[in-house]
Order: sequence, then structure tokens, then C-alpha cells
Amino acid sequence: MRILLGWELGANLGHAQNLIKIGSTLQSQGAEVFIAAQQLDAVAGSRCDKISLLQAPVWPNLLKDVRTPRWVSDPADYGEIFSRLCLDREYALGSMLAGWETLLNLTAPDLVISDTAPALNFTASQRYHTIRIGSGYDTPPSEVSEFPRLRDIPSSGDNASGLRNINKTLKGLGRTTLRRFPEFFRSDGDYLHTIPELDPYKNDRPATYCPSTSQVPAVRSSDGEEIFVYLHAMHSAYSPLWKSLASLDAPVRLFIPSLHPNHREAFDELGFKWHEAPVPLENILQRSRLIITSGGIGLVTAAVAQGTPQVVIHHDLEKQMTGEAIERIGCGRSLSILNLTEANVTSAILECYSDS
Repeated sequence: MRILLGWELGANLGHAQNLIKIGSTLQSQGAEVFIAAQQLDAVAGSRCDKISLLQAPVWPNLLKDVRTPRWVSDPADYGEIFSRLCLDREYALGSMLAGWETLLNLTAPDLVISDTAPALNFTASQRYHTIRIGSGYDTPPSEVSEFPRLRDIPSSGDNASGLRNINKTLKGLGRTTLRRFPEFFRSDGDYLHTIPELDPYKNDRPATYCPSTSQVPAVRSSDGEEIFVYLHAMHSAYSPLWKSLASLDAPVRLFIPSLHPNHREAFDELGFKWHEAPVPLENILQRSRLIITSGGIGLVTAAVAQGTPQVVIHHDLEKQMTGEAIERIGCGRSLSILNLTEANVTSAILECYSDS
């Protein structure tokens, strides 16, 4: 059996980890596995030797030398997000479909698994069995007539233009056009690496929830006293978060991918421990009394499952919705990176750290 796994959108390392785990498991069961990733270096270091690694087609707006226009209004739903990020350039969709068609012809898979890879999923759905995996937010329902609202704000009209752009591309390729925008995301099955409480579409589609919590201890260790911090590198060494953490009488351990060397020196001076490589999930949960995260769904879900309090410092709509869900179900606090102060972050940390 030949299986192609693909990843297009999202910068979180969780996407790469999902591909590696699934690919390794399938390979151990005798499958021939191909992984096509938008960030090859995120997969290459830990992949199995017998998994074939391919460069996935890249949406033009993800390239650093392509200027993305500033959004004039906040998006109301996933269709507006996808339209602005992926469909605003004339040949973007056509080139993505052509690129994936080439890789599909080369690999000839029996099954295609897409992790936030809508162009791959759509291309493959014409001829192959397809499965979508994702966090919930980045795996929108395809059964609905229109995308469910993520924000109670007026629509920008991007959904209509997005559907027109898709159908224009499909007509040019001689393919059947779509009646509904969500049809573009249709698959044979959705498997979400989270729990229903963190899925913004839980009432809008059928899905199988399979959170990666197999290595999560059943109950938080009573002697775990650390604060584990896993954040994006956009949190500079001058963030009020670090001063707040340094003022507490608690050990702090950090994992911040692509951390600047100067920032490492600053963290050393504050007495923080930091890691260059991802820390095993079970290690984090066994020794932590509090987790501070950007809202990546893997660690957030595991912390909820185990009962470890967390503070989500969000920097985009997906992470904001995850943080709001965490507060709603009573598992922690949510703060915006744009409104972070020493006072509000210290208050959130102390509240969660002392919650037995």
C-alpha cells in the first residue's frame, strides 16, 4: 500500500509531528510512505529513513519575498481567511493543483492524508481515497452550505469572490465547478487531533476525534512544580512575560523554536532553562504545574486531558479561539500578545499556578 501525507498551511511544528507519527506508524505496518511538506526541515531531522520526503507545492503568499496586502477588515469565517491567504493571486490555485497533480502521478498513492493541505485534498479527491487531519479550526466542515461564523461581525464578501476564483480556475482546467465554497474541502473522512470542546465546528459536521494523548499521565503529578513555556519566537526577550516569570519563586523551562542567540543569553541571566529541541510531551506534563503556550492544539489538548492549568498567549484568530475555549471550560486563562502587560500576565500566572 502506498500512502501520501501532505502539509500546506500553518507554521506550528505540530503539523510536522503529526505527519511523522502517522507516517512512521503506517510504515511499521508495511506501507510505502511519502511525506510532502511545506517546511522540509521540520520533518527531515526526525523522519524514518525509509519514508520518502518531498517538497510540497507552496502557496505564493507564504513566501517571504511576496508582499501580502494588509487585511482591511477582520475575517468572519474560514472562507474569508482562505480567500485572502490563498486565492487573491490569479494563478495561485491553478499552480497548486498542478503541482500536486504531478506529485500524485509520481507517487500513485492508494490513500492521501492531508494535514491543513486543502489543495492536495481537493486534487486527490477526484481520484483517490482522502482523509483530512487537523486541529478542528483548520479543518472546516465541507457538508454545510456556507462556512460557520467564527466571529459575530459582518461578512466582507470574500466568500463570494473566493468561490468565483475557484470556479474560474476549475473552468480553465476543464473541471466541474463547485456550487458551494465548503465543497472544496470535501474528503472521505475527518480525523481531528483534539477534543470536541476545542473544535469550533463541533456542531456543524461529523468527525472522529483522536487527540494525541496516549502518553499523557492520567492525573497531574502532585510534585511537579515547573512552569513550562512553549511560545513563538515573536515573543522577544523584552516581553513583560519574562519579567513576570523571573519575579516568581518557581523553576521555568522554555522551548521557543528559532530563538535568537541574544535572547538565549538574556534567559540564561534570568535563570531559565531552555531547550533547542522539542521536549517529550510526557516529560512536560510530569514535571509542570503550569503551562504557558501560544495555543498550539497538541499541547493544549494534552494539558486539558491531564488537568494541568495553562495560560494561552494568542497571536492569531485560531489561538484566540482556543484560549477562549480554555477559559470557557475552566482550564486556564487567555491573553492577547497585543495587550500583554506585567500586571495582567502575572495575575494570570499566579491564578493558574495556585489552582490545585
